[in-house]
Amino acid sequence: VSRLELLYKLAIVTAQKELLIQNPYFIPDGEVVGLIDKAVRRGVHVSIMLPGAVTDSSIVRHAGHRHYEDLLRHGVKIYEYRRTLNHQKILIVDRVWAHVGSANFDDRSLDINDEASVGIIDAEVAGRLRAAFSEDLKLCTEVTLAEWQKRSAWHRFVDRFSYSINEQL
Repeated sequence: VSRLELLYKLAIVTAQKELLIQNPYFIPDGEVVGLIDKAVRRGVHVSIMLPGAVTDSSIVRHAGHRHYEDLLRHGVKIYEYRRTLNHQKILIVDRVWAHVGSANFDDRSLDINDEASVGIIDAEVAGRLRAAFSEDLKLCTEVTLAEWQKRSAWHRFVDRFSYSINEQL
């Protein structure tokens, strides 16, 4: 486990009220999905903002769909940014701690790539990042479980195929 992966997992595990994730390449593994589920069950409000149709890598976007249904069933709010490619890589915990940097939320960034990032314990900084997240929400469409389950068989196939090669993405 890389230090970055450990940091992300600790952030999820220690969240008590709110966890905001904004990342263009969000391909969590089953363990992370389980940690997010546990966070929601202990009362943490979890919102994840991801790219919508405007993306620089549709295969990565489809690979990220792998756990949408599980996350939605657990009560996670998923939003897709629809204006442009939203490239922010931000994690905010309980309006106090924030992580900003180049790291994607995928195996390549967590295990292979050299990434530059900083964790900040400062309510003012976290508040400003949270305000920017809230502004970006105005340009998002919320993904609901009911709508997600209506996607086509082809979409489901592309999602499964894309996730099967996620370690190469």
